[in-house]
Amino acid sequence: MGHHVVNKCHPLDGGIFGYSYPEQVAWLAERARDHYSIIEIGAWLGRCTDALVTATRGGVTVVDTWEGGSDPNDEVNAFQGDEAFEVFQRNVARHRNLLVLRMTSAEAWRRLGHASFDMVWIDADHTYEHVREDILMWRALLRPGGLLCGHDGEYPGVSRAVHELIPAAQHFQTHESIIWWTEAA
Repeated sequence: MGHHVVNKCHPLDGGIFGYSYPEQVAWLAERARDHYSIIEIGAWLGRCTDALVTATRGGVTVVDTWEGGSDPNDEVNAFQGDEAFEVFQRNVARHRNLLVLRMTSAEAWRRLGHASFDMVWIDADHTYEHVREDILMWRALLRPGGLLCGHDGEYPGVSRAVHELIPAAQHFQTHESIIWWTEAA
């Protein structure tokens, strides 16, 4: 399964290349306005990071290895490593309310296990096992009433993990791409 490529930039996305549609970036920014402690799992070049950091009055923690995921069908994996990380850093250099952790999601969870967040955005490895692990780890650090959400709900692994762990998840779909979300009890 290929993934959609979005070359068009939108005023809310800071002109950063990415795979999220402008409507999705706007959705994410709107949610970030009401949250103060946000964690983003998977950032790639920073399109969504920029939206989160610009919209929140609080801070954003970003977790990514910049080494790509394990899904061979994910086109994002073609541009990774130090070069992608450098592009990310340039794209978000103007922000001060940002903590960047270049490590795996599990390593970050162990490091931040004492923290809590009121918004979690998951858009990292799209395989079932990784999405399931991310939901379980980061949901445990979500404050009551917080927002747990993620991208690429159309991917089979993402869809399966969300359906199993959050059967009442809501969806925001634009074109063929799906954002999934739920509020913590």
